[in-house]
Amino acid sequence: MPSVLCKRFWMMGVFVLLIGLIAGCGEADPVSWPPLLDRNELVAEPTRISPRLSPDGSMLAFLARGEAHRGLWIAPFSAPLKARLIHEPSDGDIVSFGWTHDAKYLVFAATSSQNEGLGLFAFEVPSARKNAADKQAAPRELLPAAARGLRLLGTFAPAPDEFLFTSFTGDGSSLQLTSVNLRS
Repeated sequence: MPSVLCKRFWMMGVFVLLIGLIAGCGEADPVSWPPLLDRNELVAEPTRISPRLSPDGSMLAFLARGEAHRGLWIAPFSAPLKARLIHEPSDGDIVSFGWTHDAKYLVFAATSSQNEGLGLFAFEVPSARKNAADKQAAPRELLPAAARGLRLLGTFAPAPDEFLFTSFTGDGSSLQLTSVNLRS
């Protein structure tokens, strides 16, 4: 029986020693934690979003903030740091875009401060224009800014002049597939 008592006293001694060591740790220098990250850095809007490579692989387009609103930028694929703003809406943001099959147009959906819906626009890519230096050409309105739930689908090879998109009907009860001719 004495061996059982010795084990218990030995275990209690180890326990008391551990408690003493743990309590003594509080007297040492406190652990230095790294500084907290600023909340804005964690949840800030990304500077460039939705990158899209042109069908021929020569150009890169993306959305980024311009002077006041989110605009459409393009750059040569071989030199993405040479990006330039090709269109920034005056009263809203571009929310999505897509290339046409021949990489001649960028079709985009944009908000407007005057309407609740999205408008659909086509913008001729500067390299496809006869006067490529004219970067201020206005986009062509394909659908007035009233569409709800607008989603761009793109073009396909059999009908390269037609751009497909979906949107909700006027009463919002169903989704409709629509095409618009870019040449007319």
